Amino acid sequence: MSFIRAYQKTCSSQSSTWRIYKRLVVTQYSLSYLANIYKADAYLPPVDYRETEEGRQLSDIEIMQLHTVYEKLVYSMTHFPRSGQMNTIVLDFIDRLALDFALIGGTETEKRGFVEVLNRASLRTFNSPCVIRHLFHALVNLGDYEEAEHALKTYLYLVGLESRTNVDARSTTVALVSDPTGLDAPIPDHQVEALAIAQKKQDDPQQRKETAKDKINVLTTAVKMYCQELSKGTEAVAAAELGYRVYTEENCVELDAQVHRALGVSYGFLASQTFDRTLRPEYHKKALKALYKSLEMDKESWETCYQLALQLAEMRDIIGAVPMISRSLQLNSAYLPSWHLLALLCTCPVKESMTQALKTCELALEEASDVIKDNWVDFSEEVGQYILLQMTHTLLVGRVHGPEEASVSQERLFQMFGKILVPELIPDSASSNMLHESISQGNARYGMVLSGSLGNIEPSISSSSAEKITRGRSASNASTFTTRSVSSFTGRKLHLAEMFDTGSAKSVKNGTITNKMLDPKSLVRKDISHAGTTGSLASFQSNTSSTRQTLLEHATELLRPTTLARLEHQRSCKILCDLWLLSAEGFLHHGKIEEALKAVGEAENVDWTTHAGVWCLLGRIRLAQKQPQKAIIAFQKGLVTKPSDVTCRVWLAKTYIELGDLEIAEGILEAVTKENGWDNSAAWYYLGEIYRQTDRMDRTKDCFFYALELESTTPIQSFTVLPRVV
Repeated sequence: MSFIRAYQKTCSSQSSTWRIYKRLVVTQYSLSYLANIYKADAYLPPVDYRETEEGRQLSDIEIMQLHTVYEKLVYSMTHFPRSGQMNTIVLDFIDRLALDFALIGGTETEKRGFVEVLNRASLRTFNSPCVIRHLFHALVNLGDYEEAEHALKTYLYLVGLESRTNVDARSTTVALVSDPTGLDAPIPDHQVEALAIAQKKQDDPQQRKETAKDKINVLTTAVKMYCQELSKGTEAVAAAELGYRVYTEENCVELDAQVHRALGVSYGFLASQTFDRTLRPEYHKKALKALYKSLEMDKESWETCYQLALQLAEMRDIIGAVPMISRSLQLNSAYLPSWHLLALLCTCPVKESMTQALKTCELALEEASDVIKDNWVDFSEEVGQYILLQMTHTLLVGRVHGPEEASVSQERLFQMFGKILVPELIPDSASSNMLHESISQGNARYGMVLSGSLGNIEPSISSSSAEKITRGRSASNASTFTTRSVSSFTGRKLHLAEMFDTGSAKSVKNGTITNKMLDPKSLVRKDISHAGTTGSLASFQSNTSSTRQTLLEHATELLRPTTLARLEHQRSCKILCDLWLLSAEGFLHHGKIEEALKAVGEAENVDWTTHAGVWCLLGRIRLAQKQPQKAIIAFQKGLVTKPSDVTCRVWLAKTYIELGDLEIAEGILEAVTKENGWDNSAAWYYLGEIYRQTDRMDRTKDCFFYALELESTTPIQSFTVLPRVV
């Protein structure tokens, strides 16, 4: 390392064109050596930093500073390629940078800087699939999924897996799938993917040939993005089918288990979104076949075992899912959703193991106790899953030990949730000129406007809520959060209390939380630049132009949040809303109507435009108050926010049955049982009750038996709270 630093120090005092080719080769070998000793944990930082956090971060900085030199050398030698010319030097630089960045990781700012580096590289290449591939992975890693989709489509066009004809062919199939916004989407056509592979594209001499492994990794990442983040089942299946056909065409045996698992995950997800009763079992069958094939090829894959158990659970094969998730836990006991799935399986009446489920939750929470510590934590998928497991634990405590113990558990749950930080989407900035895309888009996307919040139904609730806002004691007051229309994105982390309480917002901004959001590597650079050290550390500083500047420095002003930041906001708000609804349901169960209304009012302050559960629970409270017409209004408003919500539709049908409007109720329930409520036991029971009252005994018996079968396999929480692993 001392020779590398000395060489770079010597070169820094020379002109930019001095022995440029030799410097390029030496820098390439230096980066390869530095990456190898980094992997072997044998890096020797300057002076006395070896045992400190700063010393460990210096290796990251030194690698990126070498890449900064590398980039300057590359671009001083290359120009935009001529016809038939391939800028191999640029592609080698991008490949090396992508490997090293994946090795050391980076903050969000550095991820944005990496995207800018790739954009600069695209100016020195001509439609390079290599650059676009790295750009796609970088955008997914950043969480900018909208831009990642564009990069994915560009990449597929460049490698010959996509064409305008294929895109048009996909859009002409029958729309039998419901997307997250409630709109119908066309089902995938497998012949399109087969046609895409069959179309042989002539190799471009200007481009480096993409390997089958590169293509499959891109398509697998796309499946993960569509299933876990964007909830687009048809797009996931299209990407998985393309990956499978690339695998079979080019015989990429090393990725066989990965390809089949992605195929199984995508079909399982599409089955949960389709509302066609003939396609659903077909998709389930394809999902199981692909997952079993993946497990056969890699018997030690905990991901496949987990996903297979989740697929069996969604198909209500509880007995078959239990040994599979147990096997997944034996292979990897650190994955929290695996414990959650096992606990949910134990809560099904067919297992009759509430006590065992409670012990499973307690064991999992004890194992994952470091997820949320005493300090603030950033919201992430792991944190969200931890909170969801805590909610299941609270429900089980109520079932096993009674409501008093459950209330204590809920109180701890709220305290824990208050420690979570999320990316700031709406900072207090009067100078900003970018319109904020509201997190709660529910009613706007359907072209409808709700007539108001819960306060418009009952004046007493409105005045009560206003009084709470005046006193400032509500921890979930979102009045200032939902009414702002102008904002920008700064990348700062925001405490959840700041989203809903203006008083706590000031304390957060003026406290130490803002300081914690500073880039740790920037702190290291600042400390190094201000330290009066000498010797090798001073040499280390001088042989690089600046210890505070690397090619990953992001200079562009952040004008919008990433898709991931918006999704994290939505998910955190939904979880908080679910917590209030959990409390409200407990109050309603014990006949405490006023307390239930107050809890629903708090849930309303968090999210009343996209969460149908708020309106559904209000409707149930109105039914308990013997006010069926007001209950119907509440259920209908819930269906405005989410037209496909099963619970709202079932309770609406139940209310119509009680009022004697059997025809309306039957129409609602038949639609529910044919679509995404096919596994809802209450829907089948009430449909059977309608058949009984109208003397259709054969159908009555079928509905009642199926309702009993579904009830025996219904968990305490829906399996949909669990993530899919690609």
